[in-house]
Amino acid sequence: MAAAAAQEEEVIIVGAGQSGLAVSACLSQRGVKSLILERDDCVGSLWRKRAYDRLHLHLAKQYCALPHLPHPDSSPTYLPRDAFADYLDAYASRFGARTRLRREVTSARFDAGERRWVVDAVDLAAGGEVETYTARFLVVASGENDERFVPEVPGIEAFTGAVMHAAEYRSAKGMGGKAVLVVGCGNSGMEIAYDLAVGGAVTSIVARGELHLVTKEIWNVAMALHGYHVPAWIIDKLVLLMCAVVFGGDTARHGLRRPAVGPFTMKLTTPAYPVVDRPRRQRRRVRRREATPFRRHRLRHRLPELRQALAQALEGGERPILRGDGEEGNLRQLRGRRAHRRRHQRASPPREGPGQRQLNIYIHITTIYILACDFSKKKSL
Repeated sequence: MAAAAAQEEEVIIVGAGQSGLAVSACLSQRGVKSLILERDDCVGSLWRKRAYDRLHLHLAKQYCALPHLPHPDSSPTYLPRDAFADYLDAYASRFGARTRLRREVTSARFDAGERRWVVDAVDLAAGGEVETYTARFLVVASGENDERFVPEVPGIEAFTGAVMHAAEYRSAKGMGGKAVLVVGCGNSGMEIAYDLAVGGAVTSIVARGELHLVTKEIWNVAMALHGYHVPAWIIDKLVLLMCAVVFGGDTARHGLRRPAVGPFTMKLTTPAYPVVDRPRRQRRRVRRREATPFRRHRLRHRLPELRQALAQALEGGERPILRGDGEEGNLRQLRGRRAHRRRHQRASPPREGPGQRQLNIYIHITTIYILACDFSKKKSL
């Protein structure tokens, strides 16, 4: 089918996710017109269509607001998936983002003679008609999690169970009592494995390398310190100290070895990201509800074929199912089993242990430090 006449724009943005919407809003605030081309039929499609039901933001809402529109005080600290998707819709409406949905960009080339970008997009709603756009500037905001990666596991064709990617997972409904293996120990892998364990599945999880495990509260302290220009190595020391208190020492004794690079330094200098664990109060509530405990230990050698196949699949440095990151081939397992001990059957109010008291002291000291920095900054003005 012949391409239609080129449509001239000042700026073309590819992708209507957080980055694309934020760029469009910032340009509009400066009087620059832009056009967003989005492959899906809505803005923020990652949150609407490719996220599991339990998903909440891992960072407090003040760190997840887009430019010029903070989250309201009435919203929860950690926004659920649907609430954040609604926020993106409201953001697009607030700043009048010009968005053309169901447009899949197939090529973009720079015309040096005209000094303009030439962008071809397929109108998926019109049977594949090709549209051509020209623009002075091109912004690619298609996201780092757009492409799925599924490792090739030898013998997987003989597996009679279901195989799915994290983008297809919604909830543990219908998986109670079934054995489920989650490949990848990033934030998505950890949360999905947790969801499966709570839902009654016999859950195992494997990862190819070391990882940093932190809680949401601890990571919020780290983010706050970073906002006051505290050096990353100091933040690393404080985060690891608080993690040792919360997790009862080194997580290596659970089979989860930490990388040599500190957690915040890793965030700033590499694509890897620490795994953010659930708040302590939620873990207590799960135990009171007789949910499956989530125990961490080394992968047993009773599955040598699977172990070898997964190690080969993960050796290439690619991202495995459920976003597992790391460079080594050593595998770890997290297994969920039902709690049969009678002491777990009696619901009891949560008690604040000595570890939690020490953590609160660290957080209070950090808060005082932040307030002091804020006071000195205002005084200097």
